[in-house]
Amino acid sequence: MKPRRSLLARVIHDRFVWLCAPFVIVGGTCLAASLGIFWLEWQYHSSALKANGTVLEKWRSSSGSSGSVGGTTSRGSGPSGSGTRHTIRYQYHTASGALRQEEDDVGPSYWERLRPGDTLNVYYLPRTSGHSRLWLGVRWTWPVILFLVGAPMTFVGGVSEFMMIAELRRKHARHTPSSSHEASAGRPPI
Repeated sequence: MKPRRSLLARVIHDRFVWLCAPFVIVGGTCLAASLGIFWLEWQYHSSALKANGTVLEKWRSSSGSSGSVGGTTSRGSGPSGSGTRHTIRYQYHTASGALRQEEDDVGPSYWERLRPGDTLNVYYLPRTSGHSRLWLGVRWTWPVILFLVGAPMTFVGGVSEFMMIAELRRKHARHTPSSSHEASAGRPPI
């Protein structure tokens, strides 16, 4: 008599479960990244502090993308969309007196106006080192794109996985004698 496979073994060996797994993994990763960026945006909205900063240097570089995820997007600043990044390196003092140097991508018109030594406004997160920007507006493009990709993929993959595992469980229960039936079969009548 052939030994029966456990439910876990059936799930592991089912190819359709493995076909849906990438949807759950990729979708979940996009969804997690989206929620992380939304959380960062909320932190800027709720607790960013303003400081006076000084431009240290600025440069342009070619990139294959139309701007960075965190690029500035207002007051004539923001990714240019031309594949050229306009970056400003600046320094500022936090409320606790710490000196920080960071950089942000800005639009070409804002980049053109600034020179090394100029003063600018810097918005930073006091509890998160390494997070500052030159504009306080909401940067929603990437979080929305990641959410619109991640949420449906995670939902479809998760529902498909659930339905397949439920079907495998039903099949497993049909082909496996119940434990109460086995227990009563071996007992003498009373």
